[in-house]
Amino acid sequence: PIYYNLLADVYYREGFKFGTDKKWNEGKNLIQKAVELNPTNANYWYDLGGFAYNAQDYVKAKEAWSKAYQLNPKDTNIIKVQGILK
Repeated sequence: PIYYNLLADVYYREGFKFGTDKKWNEGKNLIQKAVELNPTNANYWYDLGGFAYNAQDYVKAKEAWSKAYQLNPKDTNIIKVQGILK
């Protein structure tokens, strides 16, 4: 499990870098891999939602943000995005 978490972190960081260049789909795909390896990390889900939203994949964004909220309902950033995609 520790190796999965380390690999997930690598995918997450590499995916997040694509945001700088607004390559939302590429970043989304890598962050999705991070989520698959570590599905209990609310921040991964939150950022997956952000990348999906920017890539205009609103279904995936809503799914990811909902999961982030399930995992960490007290995070103020996660709470803020809950009403975006009703």
